[in-house]
Amino acid sequence: YRRIAGLAQPLARAGVTDVWLPPPSHSVSPEGYLPGRLYDLDTGYGSKEELQGCLEALKEAGLRPMADLVINHRCADEQDENGVWNRFSNKSFPRVCQADGECEGVTDWGQWAITSTDPLFNGTGNPDTGDDYEAAPDLDHLNPQLREALTEWMHWLVAEVGFESWRLDFARGYGGEFAGQYILDTVGTEPLCVGEYWADAVWKGPDLDYDQNPMRQILCDWLDVASARGARVAAFDFTTKAILQWAVRSGELWRLRDAQGQPPGLIGWWPERAVTFLENHDTGFECGGQGHWSFPEDHLEAGYAYLLTHPGHPCIFLPHLFGCAAADSCHASLPKVLHELLDVRQRAGVVASSKVDILAAEQDLYVARVAPGQDEEGKHGLYVKMGSKFHIPEDLAPPHPWKVESSGLNFAVWLLTS
Repeated sequence: YRRIAGLAQPLARAGVTDVWLPPPSHSVSPEGYLPGRLYDLDTGYGSKEELQGCLEALKEAGLRPMADLVINHRCADEQDENGVWNRFSNKSFPRVCQADGECEGVTDWGQWAITSTDPLFNGTGNPDTGDDYEAAPDLDHLNPQLREALTEWMHWLVAEVGFESWRLDFARGYGGEFAGQYILDTVGTEPLCVGEYWADAVWKGPDLDYDQNPMRQILCDWLDVASARGARVAAFDFTTKAILQWAVRSGELWRLRDAQGQPPGLIGWWPERAVTFLENHDTGFECGGQGHWSFPEDHLEAGYAYLLTHPGHPCIFLPHLFGCAAADSCHASLPKVLHELLDVRQRAGVVASSKVDILAAEQDLYVARVAPGQDEEGKHGLYVKMGSKFHIPEDLAPPHPWKVESSGLNFAVWLLTS
């Protein structure tokens, strides 16, 4: 938390708008994704007071702090008579006080708080409304008492701690209608929240299928439900990640144009609700990451050139911009390129809803012109080229006085200069 607080001003100057922080609560795992005592905010990342100071520094810099909410599941701290961990003492929950001064603790959670379809923890609640999570008891979001307790905790994270928006971990584990309601009940309709719905890609044997419409349809279906009552919620664009990392690794840049001539990820269908990314703590190896689905390291610059010139809400992995620790850089040239691309995006007026005209998408060559947003007066968008082909056909090349503003291995970006 102290390090992030120190980076608040540099992040703001770079053009960052929101900062996604790790899960804030006590957890069985040090990363925070097996939460136990929800109101206990003293973790390996820092103390509650250090977290509050971090969030204050971010807000003073004009940044919105986003909490990583793990509410699909929760680790119990007591066993039942059969030795199963399915009782939650709620010792960290605040005491409830009446007007007469009498106070009492919050009711402990038992098996009633766990879904009846959880195969390991003997829950007696309602059936799960999403996928099972094996490592911890799945919470019953159909239960109004549990929803009320979670909502109160989220309110406390806003009012007492200082968070302003949510990243919803393992969003495929419970119904999207609950995700949307939690957002509306705690932060309203203004801040952008994002769900981690890791949809499965479509494969043809060992190869990624060209048509990933089923994958992005899953994301759209979840968004339809989660936003049905007005919540401003987006989804991580796993479809763009899947296609982009395959394309840059193989040179098959024809994959970057779908059958309708649009970007092939969620940004091609619903860009305003797409959070694009290359890497995070689950996918990458940086800073002790799990490396489940890493982006090819030699192509990170080109990957970010695509994300930061295209519509959607691009998400930058902090180690790529500032390294894993102070005075450390995982990738020597990447921070410089990222600062250039962030600057180019702002000067070009590219926004989440920008339109893309894909001029070429073939083996080893991709060229697109990206328009500025409708409200970006006086800005002209940009041209981006990717791929190892050095020569661009004359009819596709940006005309004079367009000028290269950022370039690197297998990419270049042009802006119109006066």
